[in-house]
Amino acid sequence: MGGDRQKKIEDLFSAESMVSTFESPTFSPGVSSRRLRNRSHFFRIANEAGLLPKKEWEAIRNASEERLCGHHCKEEFFACLNGIAVTMEGRKGSQQDNELHYSVELWRKAKSINRGRSVLACLFAHLIAMKKIFSSDSASSSFDLIVEDNIRSDPQNCAKKVWGAINACNEWEKERNLNCHLRFFGWLGSTTNLEWIMQTHIPKRKYVRKDCVNENRNIDQNSDVTIVPFPRPEYLEEDLMIVDVELENSADKKNEVDRIEEKEKHEKSDTKTNKPGGNLCWGAYAYWMSNEGYKSLMETLRNDVGAILWKGKRMRNYLVKPIDKILPRQTMTKFGPSAVQISSQPAFFRAPMLTSKIHAKWDPSFCVSTEYQLQSNNLDWSNLLLTDIEREIVAQQQKSGKWLTVSELKSSSSVTRTDNGTAK
Repeated sequence: MGGDRQKKIEDLFSAESMVSTFESPTFSPGVSSRRLRNRSHFFRIANEAGLLPKKEWEAIRNASEERLCGHHCKEEFFACLNGIAVTMEGRKGSQQDNELHYSVELWRKAKSINRGRSVLACLFAHLIAMKKIFSSDSASSSFDLIVEDNIRSDPQNCAKKVWGAINACNEWEKERNLNCHLRFFGWLGSTTNLEWIMQTHIPKRKYVRKDCVNENRNIDQNSDVTIVPFPRPEYLEEDLMIVDVELENSADKKNEVDRIEEKEKHEKSDTKTNKPGGNLCWGAYAYWMSNEGYKSLMETLRNDVGAILWKGKRMRNYLVKPIDKILPRQTMTKFGPSAVQISSQPAFFRAPMLTSKIHAKWDPSFCVSTEYQLQSNNLDWSNLLLTDIEREIVAQQQKSGKWLTVSELKSSSSVTRTDNGTAK
């Protein structure tokens, strides 16, 4: 979105240790959710994202420019599509939807999303960025990753972690004759899910690079960065089942009283607050996608509006599928579960209390999860290249235990005391 956020990213990659390992970032424009309320702006942005059929977009654009596409009623607006065949081959959805032009179906479903408009704006922004990469002559070879403008990093080790994941992925592909089409260099989740990912999923399923095995053929638990399959419910169910079996076996060796106490203790730990589940891993603030993965993704989205917008039977309005759910799910559906990998040690982290454009109410929870993730990687906030105000926010949290927004921090710090002790 430019402005202060872009300046912070420029400052991040201008740091001495970052300049020596990264090229200057190329910026892709963000999308304002407000502009999606206007029908003309909506179609222009959807076309920039690469979604609209060429002939449909040309008809809408030309009719608007020639003032032939009236804005007095819905029927007149889409009259410009008369004579253009409706794309039926490959389309998914109901028969009623498939009889509509793609642009008509997209607009009719998108115009009622209300609060989800910011999620759609985020989705469009990511698609525009990917289109910018893959439409260039050099394609994906000149870009190693896409990052959002809300990231911070450890400048001393950021590039090392990025290349560690890339090299591990290349080695994994050759060894297993498989292809990775999507890899995440930054990811997050609830603290409960992160605990499972960091303590069980990664140690159990990470790819062990050949140069990370010592002479005694023992795995070095403190080895360099590697990759691990994207966390999926199947992995969680497998691990929870193993825990249940272990508890059952251990209970057989105890007397009746100990067995009951063990069972009650386990049942208490199975509450929603303590048991991992739900959306196990999320965030699209640092990732890379293959050319094949991008083409497959766009083929799906261009033929299925339902892959972007969905509505249950009892729902009044459509909801938007967020980009961090669309990317891994569509990639795994097309290329298999191993096609999506995450770095065992994230190279990028979410900035503390940088107001979210989508779900600001969760910002404090994001900070709690990020702090746990940092600690699990033997880091803390001081290792990240934060802005002055972000360091103040972290310092305030360490004193009070509460995460404050920038405005709240400024409001609390505006209260000073004069020489006579009165508040000012």
